[in-house]
Parts: sequence; C-alpha cells; structure tokens
Amino acid sequence: MIEFSGTPTGQCREWGLKMAALTGFIGSMMTSILFLIPVVIVSIVWNWIVIIFVLPLILFVVLASRRPGEKEYDSIFPATVLIDGTTITSASKEFCHTRPLSDVKKVIDRGEWYDIVLKFPRNSRFVCQKDLITEGTLADFESLFADRIVRK
Repeated sequence: MIEFSGTPTGQCREWGLKMAALTGFIGSMMTSILFLIPVVIVSIVWNWIVIIFVLPLILFVVLASRRPGEKEYDSIFPATVLIDGTTITSASKEFCHTRPLSDVKKVIDRGEWYDIVLKFPRNSRFVCQKDLITEGTLADFESLFADRIVRK
C-alpha cells in the first residue's frame, strides 16, 4: 500500500489552481456561447437592446475563471491519495473518488509531484506530491506504474 497524505504546496498547488481556473474558464465559455447565439439572433431580428444580455455572460466568464481562494482548496486538492493492490482513492473533506488501477492511462512525473491521468472521465484530483508520502516508498510507486510513467 502507498499513501500520500497532506495538502500539496509549492508548484503542485500553483498547477492545481491554474487547472481549476482553466476548467472554470472553458466551462463558462462553452455555456456562454450557447446563450450568446440566441441573444445575438434575437437582437438582430427583434430589437438591438437585447444585446445588453451579453454583459451578464461576460461577467459569468470572468467570475468563473478567477483563481480559487483558500476556502476552496479542500474541493480542489486531495488530503489523501491511497493506492492499494487494485484501486486508487483520492479523498478530501469535500470529495472521495475511487477508481481501479486499470483506469490509470499514464502517470506524469512533474518533478516535485505526480499527476495521475485516468481514462474517461478524467479527474484532476489525483495528484501526489512526492514529499507527502507517508506509507510506502517512491520506488514502490514507480515500480507499480513503471510502464506508464512519463517524465516532464
């Protein structure tokens, strides 16, 4: 069994916050575009003043793509990542995700931490900072995923 326990810090935290902001931006842009199309059509066909409904859509994108605050860290970063013989579990106060090890597509070694990439649906909550290992060793981790490790 391999366990990483604690809150990620440094580059790992910065990367996670950047990914959370990017996810918010992409999701809000797709939603806004779906609403923008009817607004533009109605403003052309009916009355140009309807174009004022574009402002809330812009505000929605700006607010959704902001960097998460410290109160939201529990919903972004795992407090514990546990790898046993058949499953991998990422847990925090806000979430608990368990997936079989066969769902791991690749493990990206980013220097200070590992980013575990899963098959669809991808979940970015499987990050393991190397200095937070509490049970097992990094050699055990790397031997478990030896054929799937990509170094960046």
